[in-house]
Amino acid sequence: MGNYFFRKELTEDSNYDHSVQFKRPQNKRKRTINQNEDTEDATDSLQACTKRQRNDEAIYHQYTLSKLFFNDENGDTTIEALGYKWKMHKICLIRAGYFKSMFSGFWQESKATYVKIEMIDKNITVNAINTAFASLYDDDTEIKSSEAISIVAVATMLQIDNLIKRCTDVMIATISEENERTFREAASAYGLLEVSNRCMDWLALRLLTIKRYDLMLLQSIDVNLMEKIVSSPSLLVLQVEMDVYAMLKRWMYLRLHPTWCKNHEHVSLCEAFKYVLNDMQSYYEDHTGSTNFLVTEEGKVFSLAFRQLKFNHIITDTKIARQIEKDRIISQVRLFTTQISEVVLIFIDWLLPIYRQEWRTLLAVEEGDDFGPTSCCEKQFYNNCIRLGRMIEVDCNHHWRWIGFRFGIDIIINYYKSPKRISLKRNISEHDVAMSLSLENSRCIMTNHADSLNGAQFYRFIIINYGKDCQINHETSTDILYITLHPDEEITVAHINQEFGYPLYIGVQMLVTSPSIAS
Repeated sequence: MGNYFFRKELTEDSNYDHSVQFKRPQNKRKRTINQNEDTEDATDSLQACTKRQRNDEAIYHQYTLSKLFFNDENGDTTIEALGYKWKMHKICLIRAGYFKSMFSGFWQESKATYVKIEMIDKNITVNAINTAFASLYDDDTEIKSSEAISIVAVATMLQIDNLIKRCTDVMIATISEENERTFREAASAYGLLEVSNRCMDWLALRLLTIKRYDLMLLQSIDVNLMEKIVSSPSLLVLQVEMDVYAMLKRWMYLRLHPTWCKNHEHVSLCEAFKYVLNDMQSYYEDHTGSTNFLVTEEGKVFSLAFRQLKFNHIITDTKIARQIEKDRIISQVRLFTTQISEVVLIFIDWLLPIYRQEWRTLLAVEEGDDFGPTSCCEKQFYNNCIRLGRMIEVDCNHHWRWIGFRFGIDIIINYYKSPKRISLKRNISEHDVAMSLSLENSRCIMTNHADSLNGAQFYRFIIINYGKDCQINHETSTDILYITLHPDEEITVAHINQEFGYPLYIGVQMLVTSPSIAS
C-alpha cells in the first residue's frame, strides 16, 4: 500500500499561506469620471483598480491551490505514483493531456476514482510529481532550476504543455557551468529544442574563454555538436583561430579515450591540462607515421568538425603554419559523397588549395585589384571572416593587435573605460609593425559589431560578461556593419553599457578582403 502524500511537508519553502481566508471580491458601483476631472487622477484611479484586481486574482489562486490541493478538499480521484497518493479533482486533472485522454474516452479508466501510474523515468521524483499536480491548480507554481529536469520529465509524461514551457524558460535563463551538460542531455531526451539551441550558444560563447581546463565538459561534446559549435556565428574565439584548432586536438583525444578524465580525477584541473597535452602529442605522433591522422580509422569520424576551421586565417603566421604541418593531423582527409547511389571516397588536400587561394588574394591586394569588401551577404561574411577575441580583466584602457598577416592592413583595437567603448584604428605610421603595410588612401573592412554607424568596413562584435557559475550576466552582439578606414584613422565601433562588469570578453569577426577573392 502506498503512503498518502502530505503536501505541506514538501512545501515548507512555499510562499503560500495555508491559513489565508479567501474573501470573494464584492461588486462595487463603477465610479463615473467627471469630464472636468484631472486626467492624471483618472489614470491613478485606473492603475489602483487594476492593482487591486491583480491582488484579488493572486489571492484567488492562492486559495484554490491551498484549499483544493494542499488540504485535499473534496478530491474525487486518487492518483498513486512512486508509492505516494494524491487526492485530486478531475476538473483539474484533465488540464493534462494524459488524464484528458484517460477520462474523456471509452477507456476502462474513464470513470475510475483510483488511478495508479507507473513512473519508469529515473529523473522523476516525488517532489516533481507534486509540483506538476500543483501546476494543474495554479499556473504560477514555483519552479527551481535544480528541479527543472525532474519537473519537465513529469510534465512530458503527463503532457502538461504549459509546465514544459515554463521549465524551458527556467532552464534557458539559468544555464551555467554546473548544469549545462545535464540541461543539454535533458533537452535531447525530452525534445526541448529551445534549450538545446541555447546550450549550444552557451558553449559557443564559453568553450574558448575560461573553459580551457574543463576537460570533462569538452569530452562530453559529441561530433555533431562540435561541428555546429565551431561553425556557429556565436563562437567567441579567445585570441586567434589557432586556439580553436588546439581545442579540437584536445577534444578529439579525449573522445578517443573515454576513461581519461575519470582516471585523472585525483589531480588538479591545471595538472590534468598539462597531462592531456603530453599524452595527446605522444598519441598523435605514434598513430600517424606517414599518414595524416584524420585519414586513419580512428580519426576520420572527426573530420567534419575540423573542416569548420578557417585554415586561411591559421596559416597567416609562419610558426603556426609549421606547427600545423608538423602535427600531421590534417592535410588530407577522407570525405564521403554520393554519386548515383554509390558511396565514393575522395581524397582532398586541405592546405594546398588554401595556400593557392591566399597567394592569389595577396597578389590582388598588392596590385590594387582588391581594396577590401564592398558588398557581402551574411553567408559569405561568416564563411570568410577572421575570428579574434580578447579578455579585459580590469577597468582600464587597453590597446592591442593580433598576430598574423592581414594583407597589409594593421588594425589596432582600442578599449576605453570611460565611457566604455571600442574603436578600430588603421595603423600606418604611429605604431611599429613587423610587416608590409598597404598605403592605399582607403580600405574597406567588414565586421560584426553592436552599434550602427556610417562608413565602409565589414565587421561584427560579440561582448559578454559572466557572473556566478558562468551564467551570462550581460550579452550583446552586433549586426554585420561596414566602414572605410583611411591611414591612421580611428573610428568608434561600439558603445558598451555601464552595467557590463569584468572580466569582459570581446569577440571580433572581421573581413578585410573581398569574399569573391578570399573564398
